[in-house]
Amino acid sequence: MKRFSWMFLLALTAGSVNWAVAQDAATTTAAPAAAPAVSQSMLPAGGPGPRVKLINSRLMEQGGRIKQGVKSGTLTKATAQPLLAQVKAVRAQEKADMVQNGTRSLTDDQLASLTQMLDANSKAIYDAKHSGGASAAASAPSTDTSSDPDSDSSN
Repeated sequence: MKRFSWMFLLALTAGSVNWAVAQDAATTTAAPAAAPAVSQSMLPAGGPGPRVKLINSRLMEQGGRIKQGVKSGTLTKATAQPLLAQVKAVRAQEKADMVQNGTRSLTDDQLASLTQMLDANSKAIYDAKHSGGASAAASAPSTDTSSDPDSDSSN
């Protein structure tokens, strides 16, 4: 019980000191600090809009597809890492867009850009999973048919 009362007293004192320092800092004018990093706390309170929910559900779905591919063996861990990095990059862009807007919503242009990024990610995941775990670029079909003996170029 003695330990609890000391901890309570310490917490109470620390809280009042922090409050007093915050009041002092608010009354003085300081030079603006460097731009802070994007964080969830910078976004206004309230739930995300329907566009953000759509983007978030697609991000979750793509992350799940990648993890399922590793679990089933259709993707190697080495192939999955850049795919997951692409998903994280879309999420970071989404957060940056919302901070730029000052709301938990996206503009039409931002939604179109994120959707395009997600579509490219989806194709890369599909290509990687269906090419035996090779990179998506290596699995792209070649348009050069000059060396293909089965192609009939005489038509």
